[in-house]
Amino acid sequence: MKIRVTRSNISSQSRATVRQASLVEVLVAVLLLTVLAIVAGAYISNSRIMVSIQRDRRAALGVAEARLEDLRATRGNFFSQLSSSSNSTYFVTTPNPTDWILGDSETWKLTRDTGAEISEQVEINGRNMLMVTQVHCLDLGSFGSSCECVAITVSVRYRVQSDDTVTVHTRMARPI
Repeated sequence: MKIRVTRSNISSQSRATVRQASLVEVLVAVLLLTVLAIVAGAYISNSRIMVSIQRDRRAALGVAEARLEDLRATRGNFFSQLSSSSNSTYFVTTPNPTDWILGDSETWKLTRDTGAEISEQVEINGRNMLMVTQVHCLDLGSFGSSCECVAITVSVRYRVQSDDTVTVHTRMARPI
């Protein structure tokens, strides 16, 4: 038994309606896919930017921790450069910041804080960023008003067009 389907049963008006409906559906589908593609592209772009920022942040944190470790490695040799008065702040720099290599023990230059911040430039993922190292004398009250302990703070900027920085802190007692 053969079944024969003919188009003669569909009127010309209903054929036009079917064609228009399918064209509208196709246009809506294309529009929806276009919007989804734009949203996906924006998401991927934002993800790449955030990965780049986190990479820079981790690199800056590594530089800050290396500076802190270098200062710890001196075992307080820079205490002789500090004044005996407590509650004074110093900026720490290397004699030649461009030659500073992570892990090197160098002679540190201490400059008393006079209100103007003293910073050095370090390279973070191919870009020069600012690093500020501060030593703050603390009086613990056991030996009068002398610098018995220092609080060391290292801050490294990791984004050019903002003030995003990583900061590490430690305290170190004066060697006896």
